[in-house]
Amino acid sequence: MWCRTAALALFVCAAPRLARALPLLRLALAGGATEVGAGGLDAFVPARTAALTLTRPALLTDLTRPIFWLTGDDEATLSIGGDEFWAGTRADGFRSQATLAAPVRLAKMKLVLAASGRFETGTLALRNKSQGELIRVTEKRTTGQAAVAVKPLEWLRLGGEVGFGLGHAYGIEVQARDGPFRLGFVRRAEQLVFDASAPEGPKLGFQRPQLDYVIEQDRQVAAITAAVRLPLGELSGSADLLHPGDFTTQGALRLWRLAFRARLESTRYDFLNGATTGGQEIARVSLGVRVTRFSVATDLRLGASTFRLGHLETAVSTGSSWADLGAITGERLLSLDADLELYLRHAYGVSLVSDGLGWSWRHGRLGLAAGLEHLKLTSGAGGLTYGSKVLKSLDGKSTLPETIADLVGLTAGASLELGKIEVSLALAQFVPYASMELGSGPGGSHRAGSPPKTTSTGKLGSQWTSFDGGRLLVLEVEREF
Repeated sequence: MWCRTAALALFVCAAPRLARALPLLRLALAGGATEVGAGGLDAFVPARTAALTLTRPALLTDLTRPIFWLTGDDEATLSIGGDEFWAGTRADGFRSQATLAAPVRLAKMKLVLAASGRFETGTLALRNKSQGELIRVTEKRTTGQAAVAVKPLEWLRLGGEVGFGLGHAYGIEVQARDGPFRLGFVRRAEQLVFDASAPEGPKLGFQRPQLDYVIEQDRQVAAITAAVRLPLGELSGSADLLHPGDFTTQGALRLWRLAFRARLESTRYDFLNGATTGGQEIARVSLGVRVTRFSVATDLRLGASTFRLGHLETAVSTGSSWADLGAITGERLLSLDADLELYLRHAYGVSLVSDGLGWSWRHGRLGLAAGLEHLKLTSGAGGLTYGSKVLKSLDGKSTLPETIADLVGLTAGASLELGKIEVSLALAQFVPYASMELGSGPGGSHRAGSPPKTTSTGKLGSQWTSFDGGRLLVLEVEREF
């Protein structure tokens, strides 16, 4: 999800007014098919999931039988059609991963071998009637991984994995256990890559040539992990030594028919790359994205049914700057052979808060789930500042008001065991029904003392019929041997 989150940030930088209505669904929904079907508000990550995704290879030693695991997400985040000004704007993505793992015995040691493949693709395209396509962000990754985990001693677990293809390098994990306590170290390296292009056209008051960006980051992680098993639950967490402020912590508690789970995590991504036109680099672009997420869920089990009450908060803050490279930038952008010291700075933030109810039912080989949630999307006031330190006539800015949008989310899921194969499917659909704009911005204004501008589906009529609030389809297949 990190790559699509970075793509969202770049999309926000390019068209912040439109992107206020862009709830990237994996920021508002968490978990696999079973969790999404029951509302998608539980972000707790089981150790088994961390093992099968190979993000924590040492945890593969918990497997007792060979297993094949497949998961896939198909997401249609935003689609604007009809006769709207922004018709043709869309955002969608697909990601999948398949893992095959098998425990074997080597002398007296437990050894687990695993292989995995990932495929991710996504597109964010911004268009309007007057200028056509303004920017396009694309992502496409195909990665293969091989992993091995070993338990040479009862208290020691080791794991390692190596990747090939676009976007991955390696990962190692060492974990020691003393009674209920586990302490470990994880070292990972990944390459985050996506492409962006802005066709030739007017921008910021002058005729702009086509701009191309290749956004890359070689992300290094060196994290301390810790976990403790309690009589009625567990606690675990990690802290990245290379990126202060990046951490995860989660806990689970079971009491009678009740189960409580909570998770808090925060991660920052930093990108520094060049913007080119005609193969010539004309600027250095820096982009920073921080994603913070908090979830809490309570389950009540009654017979074959489980009822869930969940709360999920996600905050995304972005900041970017664009600095020129001297005379070459002035020549390519303005046809002026001069160093104009051009600059651009942008800051923006959005938060998503979801509250909902979920239900799941299991009888024999069949499972069913459903969920209902309310999503409040709030974009904080932000803006864009650009200009020249030499030619003040190029200076300008664009400010964005705070905007609040409300959506209803409906989820449904089903699972079926076919012999040793279990297939799970979940669908989530968001429907927007109201929005409120506070302050002033490029699309409207608000005078102090007057009530904020509020719109709803009942008043907007056909305008909302052109907007899809977002749809997510999740598939999981699992086979034990």
